[in-house]
Amino acid sequence: MLLTFIPMSIASHFGNWDVALRFSVSFIATMNLTKFLNEATDSLSNQLDRKHTGLLNVSFGNAVKIVAAIAALLQGTYHFAILGSILTNILLILGWSFIVAGLKFSMSDFETTAAQASSSFMLLTCIILMMPTAHHALSNPYFMQGSALSEADTDSKEQWQDVLLKSVSRATAILTLVMYFVYLFFQVRYQLVASIEELCEKYYFPKSFISLILLPLANADNTSAMKMAMRGQMGVTVDICIGSAIQSIAFMEPLLVIVGWITGHEVHLFFGKFETIVFFSSVLLALTVVKNGKSNYLEGVVLVTLYLIIALACSQL
Repeated sequence: MLLTFIPMSIASHFGNWDVALRFSVSFIATMNLTKFLNEATDSLSNQLDRKHTGLLNVSFGNAVKIVAAIAALLQGTYHFAILGSILTNILLILGWSFIVAGLKFSMSDFETTAAQASSSFMLLTCIILMMPTAHHALSNPYFMQGSALSEADTDSKEQWQDVLLKSVSRATAILTLVMYFVYLFFQVRYQLVASIEELCEKYYFPKSFISLILLPLANADNTSAMKMAMRGQMGVTVDICIGSAIQSIAFMEPLLVIVGWITGHEVHLFFGKFETIVFFSSVLLALTVVKNGKSNYLEGVVLVTLYLIIALACSQL
């Protein structure tokens, strides 16, 4: 029945349907395509060993998300698409998983070594991607007090800053991608998240409001992490949420910079003030929650509350 939404989505585009109807049909069609892709990945995983299974899920699990991000790049909303994917994983999904596990088990324990390693890497990539934003803010002629520049000097400096920002963004993107592939090798080689690789053959995992809130919900089946939480496998849940956020931060964001570079689109790693605050505060809260290796429903409520506050703020932008 839901398969009919895929041709309906194509027909709505060429038939010039109402924009709300086109969006709704396309949203449901995207959810179905995500489901089919993950089912195909799971089928292939049954023919591979554990290490290659993990690499397969990492490579193809975010395919729909990457396509959506590239589409957002063409629309100029790529930062919101990436940020929305991160928030969905580390706040909404992780928070609800803590809540459902807390209501069933009161207090759940999980192994902290892999969680702390992944969390530290996520914080590192967060800081790295904020460097172009910090550099742009500190080098802004209006940021420093007491600056008295003529209009010509200001225009010249702004042009130089724009060139410098693009160079810093591109160099940062390349270095971050290299670091991401090193992280992938480390993850597969030493099986820090071996529990995910083992369960990917049997269970469906999520890989991940418009752009920031709603679209990320269409790119993943967000109930899978909560299913793992209800089985008491909180370590798997944490690895899923943090790992998917890492893929968004360390792979998709720099990938968009390089794709934009190749295709001639203006793409950089500069976040606005609101996105920067939301980005860093969300990562910091998620790290604080998972660092002790224990979870309860109160911590889940805290994560979901921050997500809802961000969603409310976005609706007013």
